[in-house]
Amino acid sequence: MFEIAWRSEDRQGSMPMGEYVSLDVARRELPTCQAELLAQCLDDVEDPTGAGGLMTKAACLKGTWVVYDTDDDKGVTLEVECMDTYHATIVGALTAFAEQRPGLEPGNSISHWSDGAGRKAYRSESRAITRDLHDARVMLGQVAWKTYTAAQWEYALSTAFSGRLSWDGSNLEYCTGQYWPTEYRKAVCAVLSLLLWRDRISDDAAVPYEKRDREAVAYWQRVVGRGVASRWFR
Repeated sequence: MFEIAWRSEDRQGSMPMGEYVSLDVARRELPTCQAELLAQCLDDVEDPTGAGGLMTKAACLKGTWVVYDTDDDKGVTLEVECMDTYHATIVGALTAFAEQRPGLEPGNSISHWSDGAGRKAYRSESRAITRDLHDARVMLGQVAWKTYTAAQWEYALSTAFSGRLSWDGSNLEYCTGQYWPTEYRKAVCAVLSLLLWRDRISDDAAVPYEKRDREAVAYWQRVVGRGVASRWFR
């Protein structure tokens, strides 16, 4: 059996989270364990100094996940930073969310069999939705190999696309504006592009804003291509 436990940043405290039949199963359960633990933590502003004796979410994410083989006395089998798990979980959720079939209904655009304008509008929407998936995949590829903090993710999710895409620690939720099939992938792209943009933009106050923007745009044009950059890094 393999036991999952959370270990504090100073390695002085730990919390068991369950036992699993194999290392692979335990590894797959790390995001679920983390969501459960975060749900029990205080928001950072509620007890910033830890005076109440309860753990904040920030303190939780500074810890480490460890997996022990209970049948082996060699100790830790696997050790994963909590922030790496948090980041990977959101990336995985965004990937699955973007890959959903849009469910575009022809009847919303085409009123009758000879409706040429409606068919044209339907094909245009379908192409745009497919392009949004391409853009999301490109940016997910850039985000996946980095590790962003919980604060960075929270800012991007609460700011991009009017904050309509939200994360509760284990699931994504989207609040539809007008028409879900044409929006949900755009929401993913908006969150990812804001995350990447803020990561790249210079914070050197001595550099004029216009120059910072030009340098960032030029960088993303090289990295993700002019098409994606023209839509999401302007």
